[in-house]
Amino acid sequence: MAVLGDTNNDHADEQPVLAHPSSGGSVRDRLLAPERPVDLQILCKHWFATDITARIAGASKMVGDPGLPGRIRGAFGAVLLESASPQAAAGHPCSWDPPCTFEILFRKQGRMEAGFEFPAPWVVLLNPAGIDLLVTLRLFGFAADYAPAASEALLSALGSRLDLAGSTGFFLPKREIVSRTISAQHGLDASLAGPEITLDFLAPVVQSSTSPLVRPQSLIAALAARASGLARWHDVQLAIDRDELLGAIDQLDFEWINARQIQWTRGSNRQHKAIPMSGHVGQLSITGPVDAMACVAPLLSIGESAFIGADVAFGCGRFEVSR
Repeated sequence: MAVLGDTNNDHADEQPVLAHPSSGGSVRDRLLAPERPVDLQILCKHWFATDITARIAGASKMVGDPGLPGRIRGAFGAVLLESASPQAAAGHPCSWDPPCTFEILFRKQGRMEAGFEFPAPWVVLLNPAGIDLLVTLRLFGFAADYAPAASEALLSALGSRLDLAGSTGFFLPKREIVSRTISAQHGLDASLAGPEITLDFLAPVVQSSTSPLVRPQSLIAALAARASGLARWHDVQLAIDRDELLGAIDQLDFEWINARQIQWTRGSNRQHKAIPMSGHVGQLSITGPVDAMACVAPLLSIGESAFIGADVAFGCGRFEVSR
């Protein structure tokens, strides 16, 4: 788990300085040189995300297909690859100034620390809207500077590259994108604390090391590492007291309600095969002392925006918080 820095900072309540990506240096250099350390409360206060949402007519039935976000990811990446720099396309740092969109959104930026790579600064969400399907690409931190290029690539992917049906048998005679919107989210509510919080999983949650049904508390601990990585996309370094966080998690009780397993497959262009996937949906109830709940609440707010667990790049781990 990434536990970094010291939370004592005279300027912790100021707005982080977000340098423009054309300011020189590689993306990895920027991620490795945050402006200053902040705690979870300040990170939530200055959290920034941009949602690009396309509406596909008559496709609401696809909202329950757990493989669709992965297929969207693949089609989106294929479009971005066509306009990538030769260096980024080959897996090397982009030499363009500013870097190409593929460099920002798809090329791995290496490890922040042993065993933990910098997370990709985006996720995909699916929502029904009457009989239509809303596909949302959410960009975090300075990746939002690339929203115009990402928007055009997403529309191209959804319109002509996406295998919408997959193995579901869904048939859409005519695919029509009837609207596209772009909206910004500033700040997260870090005060979700109370005697009980429920996470309602809208997409399967996956854990690579153990089943989330067996050790749901491990989801919270792993979320701290994800939050640390995404903080770097906001040009700040997240400072967490490891002992305090683990102590708070130990005081909490976790109970699954209506949990069920979902299995599907995703395609791999690199391995040229279908990869089995498995996760769980349901409601996860978390109860405990108010102080312990208050300690993990900011993390859960970040997770609600950026998902939790493994395979978030394929749409897994999306949840909503209720009290």
